[in-house]
Amino acid sequence: FMDLSKGVRQESARTAMVFPCPLDCLAGELEGFLSAEKSAKACFYCGKLGSEDHKLWKCIRCRHVFYCGKNCQSPHWTKTHKSLCKYAPILANLSKLNFSRFDDFVDWSFPTIVPPTDEEKKEKAKKVMREALYNMGVAPTRGSMHSLDIQEFSFETLLLE
Repeated sequence: FMDLSKGVRQESARTAMVFPCPLDCLAGELEGFLSAEKSAKACFYCGKLGSEDHKLWKCIRCRHVFYCGKNCQSPHWTKTHKSLCKYAPILANLSKLNFSRFDDFVDWSFPTIVPPTDEEKKEKAKKVMREALYNMGVAPTRGSMHSLDIQEFSFETLLLE
C-alpha cells in the first residue's frame, strides 16, 4: 500500500475491503475457518478437534475462533488473530462461499506452441522475400528469376540494377 503497510485488499463491484495482514496470515486464518466448516469445531492453532474430553474455548472478542487453551491462544493471537479478530465474521462468511461455480468460468488451457524448424524459417523468409519483390514490381519473368536463389537475392541487388 502507499503508506508501506502490509495488507490484502478484497474487492467486489460494490465493496472494497482491506485486511491489515500479509497474505500468508490471511490464508492461514481462512484455512482455519474452512476446516471449522468441514468438521466439528477445532483449535485454530493446533487443529485438535473439540470433544467431551477436550473442551475448546472461544475467542472472547469475535466468538468465531476456538482454542484448546492459553497455550494455543497466545501464539495464534500474536501471529495472526490480533490483526484479523475484528474481521472474523467477514472471514467466516467468505469461507462459506462456494467458489466451485467459477471452476469452468475461465479456460486456463493454453495451446502448445512448437517453434518452427530452421527449414520452415528459411521457407517463410523466401516467401516473404518473393511477396516483397512482387509488391515492388519486380515480378519474375520467364526464365529470369526462377533460377535465382532468393537467399542470394537482396535489396542491394535491386538498387544496383
